[in-house]
Amino acid sequence: MSETSNTENYCKNCNHTFTKQYCNGCGQKNAHRITIPHLGHEVMHATLHADKGIFPFMKRILVSPGIMAKEYIDGKRKTFNPMQFLMLSIAFVILMMTLTHFYERVELWEAQSISADQSAAQAKMQEKLKGFNTFIKKNGNLMVLFLMPIFAFFGSLLFRKRNNNYAEHLMISVFAICLSNMLTAIMLTTYYFLGVGVTPIVVSTLAITVFSFFLTYKQFYQLAWFQAVWRSITVYSLTMIVYVILAFVVTVFILVFT
Repeated sequence: MSETSNTENYCKNCNHTFTKQYCNGCGQKNAHRITIPHLGHEVMHATLHADKGIFPFMKRILVSPGIMAKEYIDGKRKTFNPMQFLMLSIAFVILMMTLTHFYERVELWEAQSISADQSAAQAKMQEKLKGFNTFIKKNGNLMVLFLMPIFAFFGSLLFRKRNNNYAEHLMISVFAICLSNMLTAIMLTTYYFLGVGVTPIVVSTLAITVFSFFLTYKQFYQLAWFQAVWRSITVYSLTMIVYVILAFVVTVFILVFT
C-alpha cells in the first residue's frame, strides 16, 4: 500500500477523517488547493471522460436516445447527468435563437401578416397580447420543461402495458427532448446561413420534436416503425392540444382582466 493511501486526511466537506483518496462519510475526493492545471484537468475530465463526459453523451444521444434511456432506467447511470444536459441544451438553443436573430425575424413575420386596415379595437387587442406573445416566443424552450410532464403522462397512457411508471416515462421524455434540442440547434444554424424563412423553421422544429420521440420510443420499446410513428405523433398531438388550451385560457384571461 502506498504512503499516500495510508495518510490520514481531513474532509473539508463533512469534517470526517479518512485514509486513501475518498471520504468514507460523504464520498468527496480529497480536496487540495485549486490551481490552473487543476482547473484545466477538471474541464478536460468533465468534457472528455469516457464514462461521464459531455461529448460522448452528445455523440450517443444523436444516434441512440432510446437505448441510453433504457440503460439509465435499468440502472446504468455512470454517465453525464441527463437532467444537467437537458438544461444545457435548452440554454444552447436559446443562445442559437438569439445569435441567428430568430426572435426578431418572428416579430417581423408577424408584423407583415397583420392587416394594415385593422380596426382600433383589433389594434388594442393586439397590443394587449403583445407582451404574452413575446414571453412565449422568447421562453419557448423553457416551456418545454412545463410540457415534459404532459409528454410523460400521455406516454405512460399509451405504453401502460409495458410496466414503466410515470417517473420513468418522464426520464424517457428527458432523453427525447435532449435529442430534439441538439437537432434544433443544428437546424437553426444551418437555416440561418442558408437564409431560410421563419415558416420552414417552425415546421422543422415541430418535425424534429416528433422525430425525437419516434426514435426514442422505437429504441426504448423496440417497436416496429409504424408503431413508433403513430405513438410519437399521438403523444405530441395530445400534448400540443393541452398546450393550446392552456394558452387560450391565459389569452382570454389577459383580454378580460387587463
